[in-house]
Parts: sequence; structure tokens; C-alpha cells
Amino acid sequence: MKTNSKFAFSLVELVIVIAIFSFLITIIAQVTAVYQRAKNEWMFLSSDSLEAKEIGIRIEDELISSYYVNIVQTQERDEIHLDKTTFVLYKSKPKQLHETLRFIRGETKTRVRKISDMIYWKIDSVPLFNSYMVYEIAFYVYNRRSVNYQNKLSRKLVYYIVVHKFRR
Repeated sequence: MKTNSKFAFSLVELVIVIAIFSFLITIIAQVTAVYQRAKNEWMFLSSDSLEAKEIGIRIEDELISSYYVNIVQTQERDEIHLDKTTFVLYKSKPKQLHETLRFIRGETKTRVRKISDMIYWKIDSVPLFNSYMVYEIAFYVYNRRSVNYQNKLSRKLVYYIVVHKFRR
């Protein structure tokens, strides 16, 4: 006896399959949206972070090789006086870095560089014992696109310097 069997889905089975696919597509869309938002929030950090790291590395190199260190902090600027170089970081907009190099013959050369307004730094000098100083400089970059609690911008630590020096 010959049976004529045709395999077909019922209407209920098709509705269930469509519901499962729509649920999976919704999950994928949400994950993609979260990823895109995170990418947009931190994408700008690449240029500002590189700029902050470059400044931090420059200051750290000079700070490590220098015997004389004097840090002066005022409301409008932070000054780092070293053996051969003076760094002046202006806090008010437009933010600037003035780097003054002193040569053996008494000549000086000053380079002025505009810094992104999203770069923030914090400088501390902590005396330990009588003859020991710890200098800490932290560079942060604010995130322009993310707004957190109470409309404050979030910040990311991009470079941290700790240098120990003996006082004379």
C-alpha cells in the first residue's frame, strides 16, 4: 500500500519559529546597540589619551633624570621646575603646556603646545621622612559623550607617574 506523505509545518509551528527568530533578533539588536554606544563613548579617547600619555612620558623622563625638583601650584597653573626643563601646565581654557629648555650657555627655548580641554591632571608631592620626597602626577581624560550621575563627566586614568627623590 502506497502512502502519500507530505511533510509540512502547521500554522502553530510556523508562528512559534517566527517568535523565536524575532526574540533572537531583538537580543542581537540590543547587544549591537550597547556595543556601538560604548564604541562611540570611548572612540574620542584615542587622540586625547595619546596626547596625555605623550605629555606624561615627556615629564616623567625629565623628572627621573633630574636632581632638582620644585613643584609650584597656583589656581591658574601648575609648574614643574627641573634641572634643565620647566613645565608649566595652564588649567584655564585654552589649556596649554609651556616647556622651557635651559641650555648650558644660558640660552632658553620655549615650546608652547595647546592641550585638549578634556585632559585633566593632578600633581602631588608627599614628603616621606626628612630626606625623601614622592612626586605623583596623574593624567585623566574626560569622556565628552557620557553623562553620569548628576550630569558629571566620567574620566579615565590614562597615565600615572610616581617618582621618588632624595632631598639634599
